[in-house]
Amino acid sequence: MPTSIDLGNIVADALGEGRPRVQLQLKRIRAADLISFKGYGRGAARMESLDAARLIIAVAGSLFATDALEALIRFKDLLGTSPKGSGRVLDAFLAERINVIRAGSDPALSDLPGRHRNPAGEAALKLIWAGPDGTASASAAVVRWFRNDGKTDAATFASDPSWGLVLDEGRFVAASGHGRLVRSAVVPTGALQKIARSL
Repeated sequence: MPTSIDLGNIVADALGEGRPRVQLQLKRIRAADLISFKGYGRGAARMESLDAARLIIAVAGSLFATDALEALIRFKDLLGTSPKGSGRVLDAFLAERINVIRAGSDPALSDLPGRHRNPAGEAALKLIWAGPDGTASASAAVVRWFRNDGKTDAATFASDPSWGLVLDEGRFVAASGHGRLVRSAVVPTGALQKIARSL
């Protein structure tokens, strides 16, 4: 299992972000005790799937590295609004998906012929929020994964559970009633698989 510094580098490389930026984001969420921490060097805590899920959410949900903690707080406890996500929160659900990939139970993208693959499954995690920064209140998320037949399953999460299935930005606007700027960020399936297989 990697240390927190290793995890930061793994996430940065998989998502195509700069390592210094992701290390700063990691530092901000670790200071709030939202990432495992125990010493440095050989005594450092080993990162688990929940740590990886939280760092991924913080990186994807923040426009600036200094907003990582606010982004993580905003998204991590979103409640499931779909049958697959019912009774769950986003960070724990994403950690479970990471464990499924680590166990080899998820099909590798190379095992799924492109012409039979649902393109929606290429987005493993989508974060959607209203407002110009990571502190606005309305937010939603979609976690998708491929089945062995190339079709996809999804679990949706939202700051208001009554919104139901918020699968894209248009449904987010309709459900939330927000008439202001809506932002979204997508973590590709290939990137999530790289991160999971590096743990």
